Amino acid sequence: NSQQSFKRVAPYLEKDYHVVALDLPGFGLSAKPVDHDYGNESQAHAVTALIAALKLDSVIVGGHSLGGALALRVALTAPNIRGLILFNPGIITTGVPAITEYLVFPMQRLSAKTFGDRDFRANFLKSSYVDPSIITDEVLDELMLGPRSEGYIEGTTALMGYYKPSDEIPLLADVQVPTLIIWGVMDKRKPAGEAEQLRDSIAGSRLIKIENAGHYVHEEKPAEVAQVIIDARDFWAAADPS
Repeated sequence: NSQQSFKRVAPYLEKDYHVVALDLPGFGLSAKPVDHDYGNESQAHAVTALIAALKLDSVIVGGHSLGGALALRVALTAPNIRGLILFNPGIITTGVPAITEYLVFPMQRLSAKTFGDRDFRANFLKSSYVDPSIITDEVLDELMLGPRSEGYIEGTTALMGYYKPSDEIPLLADVQVPTLIIWGVMDKRKPAGEAEQLRDSIAGSRLIKIENAGHYVHEEKPAEVAQVIIDARDFWAAADPS
C-alpha cells in the first residue's frame, strides 16, 4: 500500500531487478481525495495506469497484505505482466477486523485520527512483528509523514468506508502468470493452513515459507525474501514466451 513498506527489501533487489514502489492513492504521501473510489478494483487500475505511464514491460507485480489483493487484480488485467508475488496477502482473509465493515460516520473519522496517532501506530506495528525492535523512532518518523500530509483526515475517513471482506477468492483460479507466495509463518493475523490454501488455489504457484517472520515478512527478513525473489528468475523465465 505504501512504498515505505518495501524500503528494507528493495536495496537487496536492485542489482537483479528494476524496483518501483508506490504509495497508492490515499496512502503514504500520495493524494487523498475525498471523492476517490478506494475499492480494490479502482486501486488496481491506479497501479495499471502507473505501469503504463512509466512504460514498463516484462513486469513482476507484487503486493503485501491489502496490496496482495490489488496485485492479484493487476496480474489479471494489465498487459506485460510476467509474474506475481504475494507477501502474506489479504485475499483469503484480509486481517481487517470484521467490525470495520460496519463503521459509519463519525467512527470512520475517529479511526482515521486513531491511525494517525504515533503511539497507536507504534504499538499496532510492534504487535505484528516477531522482532518489534525493527520499529525504531526513525521508522516511525517516516511513517508519520503520511498523517501529516495534505488532506489526511478527510481522505482517510473516506478510505475507511471502503473496507470489506475480500472478494478476490474467485479470481485465484484465473491467474495465468507464475506466482510466488512468500509467507511469514508467524503471522498472528492469519489462520493455520492459509498459505497452503492459497498455493492450492493458484495453479503452478510456488510457496516459500520464511521462519521467524510475521505479517511483515519482507520487512523482518529482507535479505532472505530478496534472495527468494532473485532465485525465482528461472521461474519467471520458464513462462516467458519471448
